[in-house]
Amino acid sequence: MKNKALIVAGAVIVVVVLVLLLSGGGGATPRARLETFKAAMTDKNFEDAWDMLSSGTQVLFEEGARQKKDEMTELSGPAKEELDAKLKLMELDSDEKVQAMDGEALFVGLCKLVSRKDKKTWLKIARSGFLRLEYDGDEKAPADGDRAKVFVRTDGKDEDKPLLLVRENGDWRVDLKDMMQP
Repeated sequence: MKNKALIVAGAVIVVVVLVLLLSGGGGATPRARLETFKAAMTDKNFEDAWDMLSSGTQVLFEEGARQKKDEMTELSGPAKEELDAKLKLMELDSDEKVQAMDGEALFVGLCKLVSRKDKKTWLKIARSGFLRLEYDGDEKAPADGDRAKVFVRTDGKDEDKPLLLVRENGDWRVDLKDMMQP
């Protein structure tokens, strides 16, 4: 169950990148936010991508990091060896780094894990394209709390789930909360 959460988080990151790739810098508009987020993810600048996540998404990663640290201390044998291999790919390869892990370190580490372990999927991201944007507010006068949905097409197939963006403190943020909830 606990490893499933890591897999789900990794899958969420892949979906996010799929959604973002051919969107149309900064966070002044939903499309501009997507472009800067896409560039950060494509360039594997995951720290910058973290800064573009919604506050609610960051809180979920913070909670996830606390849970993971607790779980890691209880593992032994093959489960610990499997986790250690993943942590190495995440560049969290020492007890000190694991104990210092916060939400950003978990997000960055999961991005590194997915980009290194599943290169085929990571390359698939490059073939994704922006399909459409649905916006629930006044595009000419956006307000905090406004939401936007972005849909993409990958390898000729429309993706089922849109990526959500939310307006926070005058800026558009990538909102993964709904995707991360069980």
